[in-house]
Amino acid sequence: MPELPEVETVVRSLFPCLTGQKIADYQLIDAKVWRGRNLFFLGNLKGKLITKIWRRGKLALIQVATGEILIFHLKMTGRLIWVPKASPRPKHTRFILNFQEVEEELRFVDPRRFGFIACRRSEEVEKETAPELAGLGPDALTVSWEEFKKIFGQRTARLKSLLLDQRLIAGIGNIYADEILFRARLNPLLPANYLSEKEWQLLWQKIKETLQEAIKYRGTSIRDYRDGANQKGNFQDRLLVYGREKQACPVCGQKIARSRIGGRSTYFCPKCQKLLN
Repeated sequence: MPELPEVETVVRSLFPCLTGQKIADYQLIDAKVWRGRNLFFLGNLKGKLITKIWRRGKLALIQVATGEILIFHLKMTGRLIWVPKASPRPKHTRFILNFQEVEEELRFVDPRRFGFIACRRSEEVEKETAPELAGLGPDALTVSWEEFKKIFGQRTARLKSLLLDQRLIAGIGNIYADEILFRARLNPLLPANYLSEKEWQLLWQKIKETLQEAIKYRGTSIRDYRDGANQKGNFQDRLLVYGREKQACPVCGQKIARSRIGGRSTYFCPKCQKLLN
């Protein structure tokens, strides 16, 4: 699933392409990916200028001059790509935005069709009352130490479960939860109330460092993920534990173990990430 670094990379790669473009038309090929308000609002987008594109958690948001905002969630296999109109259309293309005076178009492609598109008013997005935003915790890339400590300081659940809870902190998924915890030398099964103040601060730092490094390398392409230019990321070559079961730990040489937490495969080093010291 595209997580914060992948969506951030998509947004950054699409920003110079989309900003300032006028929408000519749209094609909703699969209505099942449309969520929320009446399709009438899509018609209002014609002829309107795109003014902004940004990310919130795992969501990509595109604002038009009408004040309407398109929200995209890529879920498991979604792609948001800027490609020539004449290029072959993938089988699983669900939605297309066409633009005036350019030979490219924006395509939303999603083989498993878990992703969705919504259209919300700007005030719903700004106040985070839109259903897609309501209840999201602070963004994992920008959360302050004070916010982080307040949110997690009194929790007792397992660390990995907490990092995956979008209501607490938005943007971290299965891949980066494992990578962050390994870099912080914390066991994913460890109850949060066992951490010292120093360990909490280290975890907060490793969240920032890991996500920033993943963005630098344009995200992780293990299966479906591509950026806005339809190119693979490179962070898969820098993964230290995720997907590396029975391979040697890059720090101590012990074999990486795999467990399941909340139905998710979880990778860690039993030596570097001891459950209890």
